Amino acid sequence: MLAHEMRTPLSVIKMSVSGQSVQTPELQKESLTDVQKAIQDMTSILDLSVQVDKLDRGEFPLQLQTCDLPELINEVAMNHPGRERFQFSVDSRLPEIKVDPVILRTILTNLLENALKYSLPKSIVSVNVSLLQTSLFISVTNDVGEAGKPDPQKVFSKYYRAPGAYRSTGSGLGLYLVAGLVKMIGGEIKMLSTGADVVCFEVALKLDPHANA
Repeated sequence: MLAHEMRTPLSVIKMSVSGQSVQTPELQKESLTDVQKAIQDMTSILDLSVQVDKLDRGEFPLQLQTCDLPELINEVAMNHPGRERFQFSVDSRLPEIKVDPVILRTILTNLLENALKYSLPKSIVSVNVSLLQTSLFISVTNDVGEAGKPDPQKVFSKYYRAPGAYRSTGSGLGLYLVAGLVKMIGGEIKMLSTGADVVCFEVALKLDPHANA
């Protein structure tokens, strides 16, 4: 499965390198950009594969500590190259929560990456953080792009990709990883039933991770 997904970026690199000798300086610059993007795609697939392997083996370490959630979300967003597309709504009543910050960063990063990749170009990705009784809710919402809307029954399955998603390089591991990590920190994730042109993923976390223990 992943070997097939690696073929596209490898083909891009091969074509770009083989044509260097006959290209103008402008075309060489474009080819270099294509190669850099292809390498980035392959690196992303390999990184996800390593993380999923650790998750499946039960080797993903869990280290709970008190975190300032708005600060953590802002850190993840501001370090992302697509940050100009993010729109935030954060409940001012949020308390500090006890969670593994590395795992939560991984969850947020993958949800934001997924929203940016499969939404319409230059469209807004909305991030909403709210508090309801003893639970915290983080939702990431985006307009449906060319890949179409994923199947809510399969979207968290390993290697699942929406039919239209195969136009771009991907692994089908991002949301599978997210679901596994959310479960690790005692939360739940679901794809909400929204309009036909919108996709929304919501993570629910208990303020006390041992509330159901």
